[in-house]
Amino acid sequence: MEQAEAVDRAAVEALCDAMCGVVSGDLSVRLRTASADLTVQKLSLLANFMLETAQRAVERSRAYAGALDNVQRIARLSAWQLMLPDEEVVPIGIAAGLPDAAAAPLRGTAWFLDRVGPDCRAAMAALFQGDGGALEWLAADGEAWFRTEVAALRDEGGLSGYLVITQDISERRRATERIRYLAEHDPLTGLANRRRLHEQLEGELEAGRRQGTKFAVHVIDVDRFKTVNDLFGHAAGDRLLVDLATCLRQEARESDMIARIGGDEFVVLQTGIGDARDAGALAGRLVGAVSA
Repeated sequence: MEQAEAVDRAAVEALCDAMCGVVSGDLSVRLRTASADLTVQKLSLLANFMLETAQRAVERSRAYAGALDNVQRIARLSAWQLMLPDEEVVPIGIAAGLPDAAAAPLRGTAWFLDRVGPDCRAAMAALFQGDGGALEWLAADGEAWFRTEVAALRDEGGLSGYLVITQDISERRRATERIRYLAEHDPLTGLANRRRLHEQLEGELEAGRRQGTKFAVHVIDVDRFKTVNDLFGHAAGDRLLVDLATCLRQEARESDMIARIGGDEFVVLQTGIGDARDAGALAGRLVGAVSA
């Protein structure tokens, strides 16, 4: 039988020494050999190919992670996983909103539930008991609104954890509230508008039918308002309407609704009255206030 050719052991050992840099995480290491041994040369080429492939994969992974961080930052998202059964918290992307867990692994959901306002805390805790779900919640400090989606993670052994994604929706919430406010209020005086008044009237009529409650409707307008606009301009007319709204607020109760239903027409919806004398008393105060 032919005897196998001896491998250049010194060259192989030199390659192994050069690979020590990879152990420290440096994938930019490239192996070079001056050996004429074909086996050593093949080992060097194969190792370099694997290193280049690994380096490209790491670079792509870092690029994807950077893109994920940017998406999370722009969309104001934070994401993490709760791994069962040890309840370890594993951040995904930027760890925005997560406590510093440098000293020990973060576990459980208590740290997260503490940030949820008391009115929503029980509902949030329930999302971690079943298949998850979604919840919009006010922060414990009462300043910010968030939306959290919790998705159950499963493997062959059953429930393995939860994926938790939270988005800061404060700006959207404020915009929605602003739109709702504008839809129900007069922009000049800040009083309820005709639409909001009709809704309240329907509610009071229904309450009257069911519970026998009583209410009164007071209608006020400004005599010769057009003359004010013609003589002094619309800015003066607007100032007069704002002042009139202020007078009505001072005389009505907080439980009463004051509305501007058009031009110089105002309505005070007086609720929870006992009899006509209550309505008459408020009517007298309103007339006295706007006539002064």
